[in-house]
Amino acid sequence: MSPKGFTLTEVLVTLALTSVTLMSITASQIYAQQLARFSFQEAKAYSLLQFMAGHIQSNPVAASHGIFQHPASPTPSCYQTTGCTAEELAKHAVHDWQQQIEQALPSGTGKICPPSPPANIHCNLSDKILVLSIRWQAPSGEHSIYQPVSF
Repeated sequence: MSPKGFTLTEVLVTLALTSVTLMSITASQIYAQQLARFSFQEAKAYSLLQFMAGHIQSNPVAASHGIFQHPASPTPSCYQTTGCTAEELAKHAVHDWQQQIEQALPSGTGKICPPSPPANIHCNLSDKILVLSIRWQAPSGEHSIYQPVSF
């Protein structure tokens, strides 16, 4: 008798191979989406570091007096009228920065001169250097980035 069709065994083997292939493709797609999400979060974090670095560099008086390390407070009128002090501008900039981090990154926090920066960077007002730090929670765990800023 000559075989003119597929046997049940051949069909089952083909289905098993097809399902393993589709599961592998699906897993790689999920991993690629996670990497893309993390890359977006990291790019956003670096953008927010640059945002704050610009404020520090444009307000060296407040930076040299350590005002950027004080608790943040909103002063929205500083951007609408004249007459705000360097201290008010600095505190408002830190408040805006922290709000943007909280909105953009899951469990995100931003600190200026964090308590435990990497060993090779540190805050030093006499050398006019501040360290910015952003931490957030990603599906792969907690992530942190640091950036020294000179003013």
